[in-house]
Amino acid sequence: MSLWAENTRPNTLDELSLHHQLNDELKTLSRAENIPSLLFSGPVGAGKRTRITLLLKAIYGQTVEKTRTETVEIETPSQKVLSFPVLMSKDHLEINPSTLGIYDRLGIQKILETTGQSQQLDAKAARKYKVLVIHDADNLSRDAMHSLRRAMEKYVLCIRIFFCCVYPSKIIPALRSRTLPLCVPSPSREDIEALLARVAAEKNVEEKAIGKIPEITEACRGNVRRGLFILQAAAADPETKESLSVIGWETVTKTIAEKMRKSPTPQTLLSIRANFYDLLSHCIPPTMIIKSVLMFLLKDETGDRWTEFVSAAAKYETRAQRGGKGIYHLEAFAANVMASVSRKQ
Repeated sequence: MSLWAENTRPNTLDELSLHHQLNDELKTLSRAENIPSLLFSGPVGAGKRTRITLLLKAIYGQTVEKTRTETVEIETPSQKVLSFPVLMSKDHLEINPSTLGIYDRLGIQKILETTGQSQQLDAKAARKYKVLVIHDADNLSRDAMHSLRRAMEKYVLCIRIFFCCVYPSKIIPALRSRTLPLCVPSPSREDIEALLARVAAEKNVEEKAIGKIPEITEACRGNVRRGLFILQAAAADPETKESLSVIGWETVTKTIAEKMRKSPTPQTLLSIRANFYDLLSHCIPPTMIIKSVLMFLLKDETGDRWTEFVSAAAKYETRAQRGGKGIYHLEAFAANVMASVSRKQ
């Protein structure tokens, strides 16, 4: 069974039903002979990747859908060989170099050198340049960002870069000034509810599941993709009485938050460590774990502790992003929060 979040995606810019002003800007860009590098920013599930794909399709046509995945290898200064996947077509490439950690600069340099040295030889090509899409650009190291700044000037004739990120403030000013910013905000509650109702009608969803759409809209927290996942789960089992607001791995972070609030002791910290390891082993990023735990901590919380929790989360999220061992920063965050709880008891 295919995922509704995938098979209900629009096929053209004209089919997009949210953020009409932004869609008009993208249509104008697609008709331009020479477009600048772009910076797509916005929360998860707002539609950034969908718009990037449709813009590429509007520029180059159907060729961008004929993709293949290749593995690129890089050698670190310590002679260690790392590899990362590259999704590519005849006209564009998509990468996520942040998966390389501190070696993301080496991966970017290899891709840019290979792409920049190969000119567009197809005389019938829609454009004389290729597009490099960099996902999770706000997770790149400073070295990688400065390397990109120099590369954008060096390969300006043959490469355009589309950055996709959540927090544009994490992109260095030198890169932001060389791109056209395009913000994709979270849709309104009414827009999400209308979209889910339309998908439910297309998929012939039962009335019981349709009645849960307001609850699903609340549970998805502005994330359209998450909302479609929850709707599909509700349609598969409309009789379930389980809450839709917490799904999958978030039940673990909810348990962690409850432990930290009820029993701020060293024994609890040891127990929480096992929960953190469980989440990390399932490839949940440390920064996402901290945000999820914070969300449950802040429920029914006011006053000084609210401020202390947010401050601790911001501090250790930054450290987790810059560091290599996420478990250290997760434990430090938990210890900091429990110390705050014990002081106020």
